[in-house]
Amino acid sequence: MGRPTDAAMTPTGVLALARRELPAALAAVLPTARWYGDKHRDLMGIEIVDAVADPWGDAIVVWAVAELRFTAGEPSRYAVAAVVELDAAAGAVTADRWFGDGMSAAGFPAWFLARLRDGARLAGARGELAFEPLPGLLERVGTDGTPPAQVGGLEQSNTNIRYGAVLLVKLFRRLRPGLNPDLEITRFLAERTTFRHAPRPLGVVRYLSHDSEPIVAAIAQNFIANGSDGWEWTLRALAAAFGDESRTAADSLDAALALLGRRTAEMHRALASDPNDPAFAPEPLTETTIDATVAAALHNLAATMTALRQRQGGAPPAMRSAIDEVLASERALAERLRGMAAERGSWAIRVHGDYHLGQTLRTMDADWIVLDFEGEPGRDLVERRRKTSALKDVSGMLRSIGYARTAAERAQPSAAVKLAAWETVARRAFLDAYLDGVRGAGPRLLPPDAAAFRRALDAWEADKALYEVRYEVANRPDWLATPLRALQAATG
Repeated sequence: MGRPTDAAMTPTGVLALARRELPAALAAVLPTARWYGDKHRDLMGIEIVDAVADPWGDAIVVWAVAELRFTAGEPSRYAVAAVVELDAAAGAVTADRWFGDGMSAAGFPAWFLARLRDGARLAGARGELAFEPLPGLLERVGTDGTPPAQVGGLEQSNTNIRYGAVLLVKLFRRLRPGLNPDLEITRFLAERTTFRHAPRPLGVVRYLSHDSEPIVAAIAQNFIANGSDGWEWTLRALAAAFGDESRTAADSLDAALALLGRRTAEMHRALASDPNDPAFAPEPLTETTIDATVAAALHNLAATMTALRQRQGGAPPAMRSAIDEVLASERALAERLRGMAAERGSWAIRVHGDYHLGQTLRTMDADWIVLDFEGEPGRDLVERRRKTSALKDVSGMLRSIGYARTAAERAQPSAAVKLAAWETVARRAFLDAYLDGVRGAGPRLLPPDAAAFRRALDAWEADKALYEVRYEVANRPDWLATPLRALQAATG
């Protein structure tokens, strides 16, 4: 195959080519891309604002920054990639192999790992893509060759590449300037605490823009071999427990969730362990911070009520009844959210921020690994890095247990009554173990009074369920009944 002309490979030449070819390919991908977080907005235009190109074998790999503009609100930037064949006759880049989602294209994983090993720096017209290997990378992947690579995560907010049983790379699709909490927290846990139930960072890729803060574009971490997705593992355990009427299987599942509660407590204690690091030092939940948290929760309530009113007319009768009930309970929900004030005097810490069963691995030795510390994808990085109540994570996992019950009910409708009883037992197993684990912790993470603790936890669970309602309305309307049920229970 021929090589591209020198003009085509200059930063400005690459950017001009990407601007011509990528927008149409990207527009075709966006409607069905799970990583595209702006489906609820009306797209007005796509502009490629920068691109880097790197020859790779008989192709060129192009990594680009696409700015998406909408009819309302601020633009969003996403990472896109293409693997482009070369035209031998023209000696230039052809247009027939552009992909709007080229991170899944053949050749991309080998290219990425090679550049990470090398610590490559690739210049664009408006910035630079900088690869940084971290200690331990070469010990795991060697200095040449590529372990068998598998691209996944296309149904998630990121795209993942797994290299054999040694390395996992997370490629971030939504690009946000600032320090990524997933990188920040996992480095902190690995390098400055004894908590060993999270992946260790082994490499990072940053886009160094000329006009903004650095952007974390990818993180490489050690791959946890023989792990099972915590959500899928829980559903299999529920199928065994209630499909076969196995009390032993149910007891084993409850014991597993108790261990997860203990690991969650250890994680929070580790995140609260360094009083000298401004990014991690615990801070008191003052009157001001409590008022701001309650105000944010009430804003969440108002936005959710608006989303439900918009959904109300087109909902099936059974769901419409639940929506009507939740809408009628707006005042009661607002009062419940004010229960966050019961935490006054406790301490705010860094938290996971998007904690649920799908963010865990169940290991072969019957333990747990916590994954994906980047926080809720819909929030900006400043908000995701903000210290808050440990109950944000606790309520997230309790809500995830509720979702597991729903999923199991769908598979086994006849077990609905028993699964409802299981949810109560499972919540208690997780929560009791968590409370035992944080008891006596340095900074006080929870209200010491049982009634105050219950008011605060109820408030955080209601806040999470309200967030879930808006997510389900926008993405999975057939799951809307699950958070609605939680909100009905909260005001019942």
